[in-house]
Amino acid sequence: MTKVFISYSHDSQPHRDFVRGITDQLRTDGLDCLIDQYVNGFPPEGWQRWMENQIEAADFVLLVCTATYLRRYRGQETNGGKGVTFEGVVISQTLYDHYYRNTKFVPVLPEGGDFGHVPLPLKSYTAYTLPQQYDSLYRYLTAQPEYIAPAVGSKRIMPPAQGASVMPTSTLTPAPVNTLGNLNAERRARLQEKLRLLYQQYDLETRVEEKMRIKAIIDQTEADLRGL
Repeated sequence: MTKVFISYSHDSQPHRDFVRGITDQLRTDGLDCLIDQYVNGFPPEGWQRWMENQIEAADFVLLVCTATYLRRYRGQETNGGKGVTFEGVVISQTLYDHYYRNTKFVPVLPEGGDFGHVPLPLKSYTAYTLPQQYDSLYRYLTAQPEYIAPAVGSKRIMPPAQGASVMPTSTLTPAPVNTLGNLNAERRARLQEKLRLLYQQYDLETRVEEKMRIKAIIDQTEADLRGL
């Protein structure tokens, strides 16, 4: 089961309720999503180790980006909760260790949120505004793209320029014919070259009648080759 952890700041009670509502919905929709509000009292290993363990164990970490979250993530706030400051260190170090190649950390914004509140290392990734873009976020978390690329089709046949010759003249220099074997070898070479040019012309032609005429010549040429 996909594990999701949500990193957020306790800006206000309505904000806490908003985060819990998103978490509840993700759990209802089949994802093992956790936040600190589900912990009764405190974790036995302590909050710091609990936060680090949750970030490491999660398949995805959602960062609920607000002005307060950004200040604490960057260690610019000395009052209030220290959890986001610690989580910010863990997240930044994880990104650094992976050369900032990221599929795990997903910035999300509350309704009316500002993209400027997304931490700098994550600004090059998509940020989802919730609840409006919940379905798009859910598709990402569950690997269910909205659009699937169709299979690659056949190459298009493009028409030649106007006035292109249908039957290019062979440029092979005839070799002296001394025996029947030499004659057949010379004729085979001429027919193979003719056939090669005919196939090229057929591939380029778009007019149905002309393609039929070239195909008839190809069939006759192939028959001549088989008769040698």
